[in-house]
Order: sequence, then C-alpha cells, then structure tokens
Amino acid sequence: MIRKSVFLGLMASLYVIAAACGVSGAGTVTADDLTFTMPAGWIAKEAPGMKAYQVLMYQGKPVGEMYLAKEPLLAPKTPSQMLEEGLRKNASSLQNYQPLETMNLTVAGLDAILHDYVYYLPQSSVPFTGRVVVTVVNDAAYTFFFNTTSNYFPAVKGAFMEIIASIRSIPRPTPGEQPSVVTQKGPRKIEEHGFVMELASGWIETNDPAGAKYRFYGPDKKLVASFFPFDRDEKSAVDALFAIAGKSDPLEAVLNGKIATSFKTFGDYAPLGTKRRTVAGCDAIVHDFSFKQGEIKGVYHWCIVAVKDKPDVGTQKFAPSCYSFAFVTYRPEKFAELTPVFDVILDSATLAKPLPSATASVTPGATATNGAAPKPTPDEQTLPPLPDVDRPDTFRDPAGRFTVTLPKGATKDREPRIENMGETGETHTYSLPGVPDAMVILHVFEGEPAGLAWRDLLTAELDARDSGTATWTVGGRKVPVDLFVTGDNQVLVTAVFGGDGLAVGVRVPREKYAPSQGWIKALIGGVTFR
Repeated sequence: MIRKSVFLGLMASLYVIAAACGVSGAGTVTADDLTFTMPAGWIAKEAPGMKAYQVLMYQGKPVGEMYLAKEPLLAPKTPSQMLEEGLRKNASSLQNYQPLETMNLTVAGLDAILHDYVYYLPQSSVPFTGRVVVTVVNDAAYTFFFNTTSNYFPAVKGAFMEIIASIRSIPRPTPGEQPSVVTQKGPRKIEEHGFVMELASGWIETNDPAGAKYRFYGPDKKLVASFFPFDRDEKSAVDALFAIAGKSDPLEAVLNGKIATSFKTFGDYAPLGTKRRTVAGCDAIVHDFSFKQGEIKGVYHWCIVAVKDKPDVGTQKFAPSCYSFAFVTYRPEKFAELTPVFDVILDSATLAKPLPSATASVTPGATATNGAAPKPTPDEQTLPPLPDVDRPDTFRDPAGRFTVTLPKGATKDREPRIENMGETGETHTYSLPGVPDAMVILHVFEGEPAGLAWRDLLTAELDARDSGTATWTVGGRKVPVDLFVTGDNQVLVTAVFGGDGLAVGVRVPREKYAPSQGWIKALIGGVTFR
C-alpha cells in the first residue's frame, strides 16, 4: 500500500500543481514487471519512492492523480492481504474513512483487488475519494492509487479504469524453473554490504531488484531456496542502542524487534530455534521460523550480524550496525538438509574493510589513550558554572509547561525551515555546528490531536516512510519515538509529548545518523516538565 506520508501529501498537491509544469505522460509506461498506457491528459511528475506518478489535467486544472508503488515481498501474500495490511497501516491518516466498494479483478491475467473509499484530510471539510487496485507479480506487490475530490470522482473514474485495463505483465522465468541464462556459474565470491562471501555452485544471481538476489536450484532445475542480503537497518541500530543503555543484550533486542514488527506478520509464525554465532568475526544471532501464507508454507533461516564499526569512547556508547542475511525455502521438508548449505555461506564471510581499532575514535582535539579522552590536570579542573536562564541552547515553553535543552552550539533559525502546515501550533527550527544539513525542530501546540496531526503532516512534507517505533519514558511520561527515512534519503526522528503540547523532530543525513544518536537521545530524553 501507499505509505502514510503519501496519503497525506498527495491530496494537498491537487491544489498546488501548476498547469504548465511537467511533461505529457501519455504513452506506455514500464515499471519493472508491468507495462501500462497513460491516455492523453495525464502529466508525468516526480514522486520519490514511487514507480510512477501522474496528474490528470482538465482545462488547465488538476482533477485527479495516480501513484504506483512497488513493495518487495519476503513471503507470499495475496492482493487482498496487501490491501488489508495497507488500510490497517494507514488507518490513522484516513479521517472519517468510509468504505464504498471492494471487488476482485483480473489484471493482465493476474489476481487483483479494487477498493474505493471516502475520507478527509486533517482539518479539512473537503471529502476525497480514493481508488486502490492491488496486484502481486513475482515477488512484489504493485499498488495503483487513484485519488480525487469526491465531486470529481464520478467523472474521472473511467479514466482511472482505462489505465488499469491497459496493464500487461512482462514475461519472466517461471518461478521454480532455473532461468535459461545463468549470469554466473560455479563457486565464486560475492560482496554484499561490506561482507565478502563465497557462493557454491547452484546459486544464481537473479538481478531481480524486488525479489531474492540469489536463488538456489537443485539438480532437477527446481527452485530450492532464496537468499536475501539486507543492508544496515536503522531501526535495529535504535533497538541496539536502547538495549545498551539498559545494559541488556543488543542482538536479543534487535531480534525481538524484528519478531514483533516483521516476522509475526508473515502468517502462522512459529519459532523453530535461535542460536548465537559469529559471522566475519562479529557477534551474530540466527533465528529459524516457519510461516504460512494461504496454502504456501515456508521456513526462514534469518541471521542478524552486529558490526561494531564505531568503538566506544569513554562512557559514550555507540550502537553496532546491524545487517541481515535471510535464507528461505518453500520446501519445508528440505530445511534440515539446507541449513548446512546456508551456514557454509555465513562461515565463509569476511569483512571487506577491517574494523576501526578502539583508539581510532576520540573526541576532536583530544589525544587517544586506550580509546579514552585524556583526564584534565588538577589545575585545569574548575567548578561547574551556574546555569544561565537565558542561554541560547535552552528553549522554554511560553506557558511554562516544559524546558528543552538543545545540543551545544544550536542556533535558532531566523525563519523556520519547516512550515506550520495547517497552523497546528508554533514551529521553531535550529541549526547545529559541524552538521550543516542537520535540523532540530520544536513544535508547540495545544491538544494531543494537533501534535499527532503535525507529525503526520511533517512526514508527508518530507515524503518520509516509517522505519520503526519505540516507546520512551521521559519525565514519567510514555512518549512515542518514531524513526523515518525521508524521500531525499535523510533520517527523521520524532517524539510527540501529546499531553504537554511539545513535538520534537530531528533530521540528519543518513550517514550522520549513527554518530548523532547520542545527542538525539539526550535532546529527547532531557526534556523537563513543570
């Protein structure tokens, strides 16, 4: 389904798209496994993360829009399951949601489902009608989302279905059959996300951006297993950091997070066993579990590797980078004999680059001594100064409800870089020294719904997709802390103190997120209340 941020952002775009911008979208569009035809009147636009985005123009005005999203599937799912999952995930964004019609379709010879519904934008009295068409091709779900105001829908729904009727699938090798062209044969080394591994004969690189990157075929040329190497996971890094702060096992915390937010969504999740091991000299944990989607049964051999790529400095602790290497088979009867095949790949893993030593990371300007900053001499030691009530790195709520201690050196922007978006409250933004692209956002509001609405509008503005949620305890309050990845590949962290009228946001470049976690945690966890 379309992400929550898209559901919010695309509606507002109907009112701001200029008739002169964009190029004609008429013609054939190819999106990996599908092709379809855009009739005259559609204008092609850019939408980060979408396979296609088109706006329907009439007499110089936008009257509808179409988004196409593609979501890789780790386990088989039906179009109906994907629709239900998408509606459930986006329920909070669909105010006054009213289902209209749901029907099964056949699109390009594939099962599909169509769903119409009415909803409202936050703080808007204008009803919108959405039409969603979902189909599954190979290892991915494709969602066509059509949207317009409800008064336009009767006039333009025919234009929507004209696109759906034109969909054609692109022929690919039949699942279970070995492709006729094998890109690589025999034992060979591969590099995935900084790990060098050896693949035995029988493993084939698929070059499939949506599905398994490697597939294993038996002597009968039937598909036996698939291998998914996953890059560093930001949510796992957060889970690991929380565990370290709480003096618990970071890998256990990361695994429990994946079980709760991912594995249990596969259907009939059943754990088969968990064991600790090392991969490329790093701590790792392997979790086996079975699942069932419809009539299809499968078993995963899921390995999480924690790479300590930034050593601790004194009392400052850094979370490891967590990578996943997932092996799956849809022939459960062969899992026992396949497990050694999977483990041979893990056993062969080495790091492409050596890890930094414990003395390689110290405070700027300090001399490294066994990884710790030097202690001051007695002459250098001074008593701490009294806090300055007017110091620039402190924000105090005008109503006296809370105080926020900003990172050292934070400078308030003359004009907020983030709009108030719906006038839900007052927004302040801050710049940070040494991190030119970072931004701290403080939003002050009245009433919990206003804070949540602002967070949703913010994620829509930044085209941010959900990457994980945690619950912190700050000042005796339970606070949801959400992690997002924005459309321009930055990381956004939000915390909404709903009952106190404060929302905190932090946006940093993705590569700066790991070293920034310390001050982000201090910023959110250091909020004090009257």
